[in-house]
Amino acid sequence: MGRLIRRLGSMSLALAVVMVAASAPFAGAARVAAARKKGTAQVRVVNLYAPPDTEPPTLVVLDAQVLPGKKAPKPLVETEFGDASEFATVPVGHQLKLGPKADISKGLFIDPLKKKVRLTLIPFATSTDPSNTSMQWLQIVERGKRDVTGDTADWPDAPSGKATVMVFPGALLSVLGDTFATNVISPGAGCLQNSDESQQDSGFGGTIPEYFFVDPGSIEVALTDQGCAGAAAIGPATVDAADGDRIAVLPYGTSADHLQLMVLQVATP
Repeated sequence: MGRLIRRLGSMSLALAVVMVAASAPFAGAARVAAARKKGTAQVRVVNLYAPPDTEPPTLVVLDAQVLPGKKAPKPLVETEFGDASEFATVPVGHQLKLGPKADISKGLFIDPLKKKVRLTLIPFATSTDPSNTSMQWLQIVERGKRDVTGDTADWPDAPSGKATVMVFPGALLSVLGDTFATNVISPGAGCLQNSDESQQDSGFGGTIPEYFFVDPGSIEVALTDQGCAGAAAIGPATVDAADGDRIAVLPYGTSADHLQLMVLQVATP
């Protein structure tokens, strides 16, 4: 009987060793799969943030899940006013923060991104009143999927043989206030073709982007507050478009006497 118990014990031990050996590759594979699932995303920042009565700050994007030590965390993105950064690789599943380099607490959190998302952020100040201004942004999802919110550009489907120009006037709020209404014109040729026929030749402003269809080629684009026959108040800027292109035209500046247009190529789906 003693020999039988010892033999059964040896068989149990051998079986346990086999089970551990068999499970080891699966555990390793799970770790590799988890690592692959993490991946990365990309973010760029178009710095149009000009709060009133102060110099426009340098903006940075930080990983909000990295605890600061003796030194501040290294920025993932750093952008001066009036510039568009290159796309920078950022971790997925991490909450990020965009804000002034000198005081990141005045910034905004970026919800964790999913793998392969490519995101353009356009931050701007919301008021000419220093005591009532805040930072907001427009998001352009250039690749991947992101929850649709009120601050995400919603590009229309362009007709065949056309390019789409988005004009976003948000950065004018801290310079001209919320009463400025603009038309988008090609000087000497009138208003551009609005993607929404019911809004053709209507002025717009605030934080809502407007979309226009243009023919491929080069076109001069300007903003005016005097209707479709008005003179250019901001710009013009040259837009070079190909069939199916998406292009953002972004007015910005630090005062009514210093306004200009940025032309930004956006990825097409």
